[in-house]
Amino acid sequence: QGEFGPKRPVKTRSGSRGANDDVCSKTLQTEGQKCNREAFGRQRRIFTNPRDFMSQTIRYAIAGDHAGFSMKNEVAKFLADLGVQAVDCGTYSPESCDFPDFAEAVARKIIDGQIDRGILVCGSGVGVSVAANKFPGIRASLCHDTYSARQGVEHDDMNVLCIGARVIGPELAFEIIKAFLGASYSPQPRHARRLDKIESIEKRVLAGEFTRKG
Repeated sequence: QGEFGPKRPVKTRSGSRGANDDVCSKTLQTEGQKCNREAFGRQRRIFTNPRDFMSQTIRYAIAGDHAGFSMKNEVAKFLADLGVQAVDCGTYSPESCDFPDFAEAVARKIIDGQIDRGILVCGSGVGVSVAANKFPGIRASLCHDTYSARQGVEHDDMNVLCIGARVIGPELAFEIIKAFLGASYSPQPRHARRLDKIESIEKRVLAGEFTRKG
């Protein structure tokens, strides 16, 4: 079993996927470097009232580097005011630090099944997005508008939202986060087909298909 293997039993995919229970089981077997990734979900639920987030079961984590420290704290307060519980994975001071560490902290929690979605903040949002997407099962995207934040979940089952604290202000960030929180994966055949292809790419990468020769 690889470093980012599952910490709980594998469940098979039901007829529909849901971002609400986007818990991905991944078994990385040393022999052959095979990845067995299965997902399961419930019927789609859409939350239109921010206060409804208090009664839903999606678990969140938030993290950011020194450039995102101030906004991360503002976002954490915003989530708390909505009644949304989110695990704070750091950083805990404005001292210079490295964004990959915090992308990994959130990715690990998703892979381990401790949380369902994450929010990452750095200066541009690009760095944390690049780092988070190196982890199996993570579908992170940089979103600086509400349309992308909503459609990213509905069409692409995005589970990590990335924001640039030096690009947008807190008020726009809050609106983007509300769109992210309120969106659910839409299990349309075309969406599932495309996600299956993404998962196939991930499995082939983990199996060593794209290892450089020599």
